[in-house]
Parts: sequence; structure tokens; C-alpha cells
Amino acid sequence: MKKTALSGILLAALVLMLSGCAELFTFNLFDGLEQVNAARTVADITEKPASEGLEELDDLMDSDNFVDSLAEDPESKEALLDYLDKIASDPEAETGDRQTALILSADIEIKTTGGDDLVNNVAGLLTDPSVLEEGGEPQDLFTALVPEEVESSEEMTAMLLGFMDAAATFEALGNTLDPNDPDSLETDATLGDLAQTALISSIIDAAVTDIAGETATKEEREAAAGELAKLLMGDDTANANFSETFNPLSGIDEGTGVYNILVLSGLEGLFGGGGEE
Repeated sequence: MKKTALSGILLAALVLMLSGCAELFTFNLFDGLEQVNAARTVADITEKPASEGLEELDDLMDSDNFVDSLAEDPESKEALLDYLDKIASDPEAETGDRQTALILSADIEIKTTGGDDLVNNVAGLLTDPSVLEEGGEPQDLFTALVPEEVESSEEMTAMLLGFMDAAATFEALGNTLDPNDPDSLETDATLGDLAQTALISSIIDAAVTDIAGETATKEEREAAAGELAKLLMGDDTANANFSETFNPLSGIDEGTGVYNILVLSGLEGLFGGGGEE
């Protein structure tokens, strides 16, 4: 695999992200609760008006019990994502509700696949100079983010696909924002936290795009995610090759949704003209 300037670009991104950003997914408010029945809970939420359902779901997403139950029930997860998509795409819905629905959708995609552990591993990169050496291999940086809990390529693939879905959701969220107006985010979400997760999602999506190709179909991108997962798990049969020109910020240009999120969060320093090299 050919070397790239990934380390310098990603290191700058990580430093900017972590300045003022706390570890994101450390909630334990509901850890003492009994196991949640995802099907029953989701059925209850999806019958409620948008604002009420979103508020309840926002609280539940802090519960490991609920997230674990949802991860084990794909049908309930899909029903919940459909409910959120209807709110997010409803032109009559309040802007804050549409934005909250998108944020919760990304939260679900990431947490139910274990991606919250990967997000919280970002800080660890800054303590390992060998991983961040200029000219290092792209997979070295991504491998350093892999949570210890991940035991198989299949688990890693699910996590990568979760981040890819989240990247599309963050793009839609950013398209509701004005990069010159912090008040355009009409929710209680913290811009810095959103930016950190949106950036990681976009970097992972860019890596899969680089491996699969810009014109790849959905199936080809999913296959590329599987090969990248094998590579990160140390499988010698992995067919995942990064291009010489791989740029983890590719696609985050002025006018894109994720760009809006990053700029509003004070991360405009990542760009010397968008995602250009």
C-alpha cells in the first residue's frame, strides 16, 4: 500500500476537534434500569407527536440498556429510523424537531454498532507518536481507533457501515444550517460534539469511497467497507488499497453540510479552501 500525507491532515483535525471537546459517549444515567424491551418502547415512541417522541428518545439514547436492546432488534431499529426520517423530511415540522431527528438518527447508527467506543478512542491517537508519524500508512491511523471490544471483521464492518450512514445524516443536518449563524442550530445539541462525530463519520466514509471508487454502487461500497474492516482487523486476505492521493477531508468543501457543521464549531482551520489538498 502506498503512503500518503494522511497523518498530517488527520492530526490537525484531531487537535482541533479535541480542543474544547469532551469525551462524547460516557453516559451512564440509566445503567441501573432493567433490560428495556426495544419493540414495546419503539412502538410507544413512534405513536407520539414529534416533539414528545423526540424528547423521550433523546433521554433513552443515554441508556446502555436501551441501546443494547435496540441493537439486538433490527426491526425495531428500522422502525425507529423510519419514524425519525419522516420527521426530518416533513416540511411542516419545526426546524428544531427536524434537526433533532437527524441528530438522533446518527446517534442510533453509531451507538448500536459500537461506534461510540471508536469516537472516544480519538484522544488516544494524540498519545501515540508512532501512529501519527508523517508518511505513515492510512490503515495505521484507522487501526489505532478500533475499540478493543471488536473481535471480528463482521463487527468492524457493521461499525463502519454505521458511520457511513451517519455521515449521510450529518450532511443532511448541515444542510439545515447557516455557517454564519450559530443560532441556525435550533436544538440543545453541542456544536463541538456534533462536529467531532460528523468529522470522524466523514473521514471513514472518505476512506471507503477511496477504496471503492467515486462511482461505486451501494453494494460495492458495502463490500469495500468489509474489506477495510478485514484490513483493520489484521486479515491478510483484505483487498483494501488506498490511493496515493487519499485525502480524509475530501468531499468536505464549502457549501456542503458537514462543512457547515465544522465551521459553526470553529473548525474552519481544517480548511485551506475546503477539502482540497
